[in-house]
Amino acid sequence: MPSSGSAAIAGGGGRFAAFKLDARDEQAITELIRTERCDAVLNALDPRFVMPVFRAALSAGVTYLDMAMSLSRPHASDPYRQPGVKLGDEQFALAGEWERRGLLALCGIGVEPGLSDVFARYADCLLAQIFQSTACNAIHSIEQRAAKWIVSAMERTNEDAIVPLTHEQLATLLGVGRSYASRVLQTFKAEATLETRRGAIVVKNRAALQARACLCNEQVKTHFEEVLRGVYPTEEPSRPS
Repeated sequence: MPSSGSAAIAGGGGRFAAFKLDARDEQAITELIRTERCDAVLNALDPRFVMPVFRAALSAGVTYLDMAMSLSRPHASDPYRQPGVKLGDEQFALAGEWERRGLLALCGIGVEPGLSDVFARYADCLLAQIFQSTACNAIHSIEQRAAKWIVSAMERTNEDAIVPLTHEQLATLLGVGRSYASRVLQTFKAEATLETRRGAIVVKNRAALQARACLCNEQVKTHFEEVLRGVYPTEEPSRPS
């Protein structure tokens, strides 16, 4: 096993395990699913191994997902005029059995159009963030941008008032020297908006800091929510009964 894979499993706190088996051996796969008490199987193997894993999941009685469907094959005697086995035919032939057992199988969820659509959405959001940051650096003051980054850091640390952000790190985010970042923090401290301690910023007045910040973060969040809606669904407020 590659060292990176070994390191990932070793650092997984018991959440991950690796096994070596023949992907053509349906019985071995079925036994492994049962032994590990899996709830679902995500098959990302070469399409040639789709059917053994597909049937093993059915035998083990678990939910199944795959990235590519069972392969097509040309007509045995008249391949240019007669359709042969079409993509996914072997899996669809077992649809009734999955339904009868009350099991779910999602076939062909990626890469086209499944994962490619998700990747395209992430690329869209990443570019939007880059463009917004470029405009922000050109238009907004260093105080506005500093307040924006500190508020953003709070949002990423469960709204904790103690933000693990050093002067050097803030300067890097702002694209300025450390002395400039320290000067801005001193201004905020004089306004009783925040305090600093070793390796952290302590926000004393979130509302005042938010008022100081530009709206670039809100613009980016709105774009993320529009483009990634359904990928990361937002919780709807509960309605009174």
